[in-house]
Parts: sequence; structure tokens; C-alpha cells
Amino acid sequence: MKSFVFVMVCLLAIVVLPVFASAAGYPERISLYEEDFRIEPTDWLTKIPARYYWDNESEVYRYIQRGGTSGYAVAGIPTIETGFVLEFDVTPTRTSEGGAFRLGLGSADANTGTGPLFLVSLENNKYGNIFYLTTISDENVRSFTSSSPQDGSYGGSAVKFVDNQSYHIYVRFDPTLSRATIRVTDPKSDALVWGFYTDLNGKMKKGLSHLFITSVGDGIADAHAEGYIDNIEIYILDDTGELASVYAKPETTPVSPVPETIKSPETTPTLAVKITPPPLQVQTEEPVRETPTEPVPEEKEPVQTRATPVSSILFIPALVAGAACLFYKR
Repeated sequence: MKSFVFVMVCLLAIVVLPVFASAAGYPERISLYEEDFRIEPTDWLTKIPARYYWDNESEVYRYIQRGGTSGYAVAGIPTIETGFVLEFDVTPTRTSEGGAFRLGLGSADANTGTGPLFLVSLENNKYGNIFYLTTISDENVRSFTSSSPQDGSYGGSAVKFVDNQSYHIYVRFDPTLSRATIRVTDPKSDALVWGFYTDLNGKMKKGLSHLFITSVGDGIADAHAEGYIDNIEIYILDDTGELASVYAKPETTPVSPVPETIKSPETTPTLAVKITPPPLQVQTEEPVRETPTEPVPEEKEPVQTRATPVSSILFIPALVAGAACLFYKR
């Protein structure tokens, strides 16, 4: 009888262990792009290195945005044609009236007025220092939400960002619901600062091929926004495993930045404007460097496809098998 019980427990462990392992491994987190700026990022390109540059002392990437200049820094990423999650840290240090920090996913021209586009903005406008999440579809239909109830997109209390304070930004696009969600938290305490969503109006089928900080489309001349970004990650949560083979070894889209044009007029977001990139022209303006107030970010693991640990789940069948062995010996 003891032999029979022992054999049955062993067979049960053999069958259950793979099931537990499989269940614990999904959804897989398929990382498409990561950058923590511990070393100089060779994939970030700009034609204005005095305003967009890597700070080797602080190990962050700094921006000095000026409205009406069409300046930007851009990095090619694996083309995204499905739902995704974008996460990054941003610390605005100076945002003048009319100034705005804008980081987005879109096409190579980094234009804030044409789709497809997902754009996070920290903007100083008539409502104050406001967070924005904007989407523009393939058909150039714009939708947005902000942390101000005064623009009609959000019904809660107003939430304003503060210069010299860091924020962790989480953006998720769910193509099934056709919805983009933003969540802003304190990177130290993980406390929620603000969050909401916007439903897309139109299709998102052309693919997102570039990540950028941009002022293309900002028409307010001399408006300034300065600060730095860190700890960027773009990934997919794969509930079925079907995307793993597609994104296991993604190809990076090449980048061809365009020269700056002075005092470009304000671009209406719903109009499709195609910018043809002329040859690269590099300005020699010296960087404006600041002493960072934030701690150096912790080291991160290399980019890879990874699944949720299963060691805690696998321990249960192993404990059962061990108990059966003791029972058999007695």
C-alpha cells in the first residue's frame, strides 16, 4: 500500500510541475527597448547636441527644449504594431510659460501633429503645469487626456507637476479596447500622482518606429523646457506566447534626423504634415550642464525576454513529494 501511495505521489509531481511552470510563465514580458544611460547612448541622434545630450556624470539624458525651433533627439526602435507599455523617468528642472517637455513614439520626423503618435507632455499653459497624454491615429485624428479638468478630458481634481521633482511615467496601449492609459507615480515611493485614459479615434496600424524628445510642432517662440530623462523601457505583455517569436530578436529601425528650422508656425494636430529630412547639420552650441539633484539610477539587467519566476510555485509539489518519501520509509 505504501509503495502504491509513493508511486502515485511521484506521478502527480511529474504531471503538476510542468503545468505550474507553464502557468507561472505567462504573460511574458517581451522587452523591445531599454536604456538607462549608464553609458553613452549611440542610438540617440540629434542635430542640436548643445540641447540634447548625454550627461556622463549623472548618467541621464538632458534636454533643453525651445519652442518654434523644431528641435528633437530621436532613437530608432523595433517597429511596434500591437499593444505595448512605455515606462520612463523624467525630471523637469525649468518649464517657462508656454514651454513643454514632450516624449513620444511615432515616426522618424518626430512631428507632434501627425500620426501614428503616442505623446507624453509636461506643459506649462494657461491651466498651469499640466500632464498630458495625446494620441493621433493613422488618419490624423487626435485624442487626449490631461491632469486638468478645465480642458474637458478629465473630471477629477487638477494635478500639476513641479519643477525639480522626478516622475515615473507609465503608458499602456490596449488595442483590444482601443485605449491608451497613463499613470504618473513618484519613482521613490511609487505613490500615485495622477492617472487617467483616453480612447483612440481611428486606427493604429502603420506602426511606431521611433522614440523621441521633440519640439516639432510647437509654435511658441522662446518658450523653454529643461530637464532630463532616465530608465526608459518599452515592452509587450504577451498573454498567449504568440508574440514571443515575432519580437524575440527585433530589428532596430535606422534614424535620419533633420536640420532645425527657426520659428516654425504652430502645427494643427489634425493635419498631416510630411517632413522630408534634408542632410544632417550639427550646431556647435555648447551644452548647458547642471548639477543633478537626483541620485544615480541603479543598474538594470540587460535587455532580454523574461518570464515571471516560478520558484515559489514549484516548491509546493516538491514538498508533497518529500512528505510522501518520509511516509514510505516509515
